[in-house]
Amino acid sequence: GGESPPPLAPPPPPPPPLGANGTDPYGAANQQRVNPWESITQVSSVLTAFVQGAGLLAGMYYIEKVSAEHRAELEAQAPDQEVLAIDEKNAEKKAHYRRVTQWRRLPLALKLLLGVSTVIITVSYWGVQFGPLFLPPETMIRNYQLTDCVSVKLGGKWWTVVTATGWMFLAAFGVSIVLLWVFQKWAAAQMRAGVHQFKDIEQRPSDGGSSNAGSDAGEATGDVKRNYNHAKIPAATGAAAAAAAAAGTV
Repeated sequence: GGESPPPLAPPPPPPPPLGANGTDPYGAANQQRVNPWESITQVSSVLTAFVQGAGLLAGMYYIEKVSAEHRAELEAQAPDQEVLAIDEKNAEKKAHYRRVTQWRRLPLALKLLLGVSTVIITVSYWGVQFGPLFLPPETMIRNYQLTDCVSVKLGGKWWTVVTATGWMFLAAFGVSIVLLWVFQKWAAAQMRAGVHQFKDIEQRPSDGGSSNAGSDAGEATGDVKRNYNHAKIPAATGAAAAAAAAAGTV
């Protein structure tokens, strides 16, 4: 008898089928491939920050250089009267706004409104800033990168990148802004009322036969003028008073 040949090795098993989403199920190394766009994004961000910073420094240097070399020419230029008039008008409005919005002048409802708005905006701001440090991950914002796909990572719903808790804090911030807008509207209405009162008193016809009525109207006009334009004090007030005193003594 001859010897029988050795048995053949069994064939290798067939590869497992692909997953439902077309991924390779052989291992995590094949499933988690490195995305080259993440590295490109980081490098581009660094280059962008460098170029913007260099441009800002260069602009500051040349502006300062030209200002120093042509200082006499710049100072010799006459101011623009139209711009000065606009600045003066804006200063008057700001002064009147400060007078109208003084805390002691505000009604109780407006004080409560400002207090509630301050509390809400403070809680929403610091909650967004420091909430992720104490809350579980992705409590406010989901982990989403610039190179991720909205249809894959978020299921096509871009607004879900912010969770329900995050939207709650954003809504609180929006409520505080609305309350501030209401306060601004009230202040603007008070300013318009002061301007209309000033115009009505100024246009009131004077009665020549009644000196007391004329003096009362003049005092009322002066009061409204001082309330509306109290920040502007003429420089010649002292000189005019001295001249009037000298004339009285003569």
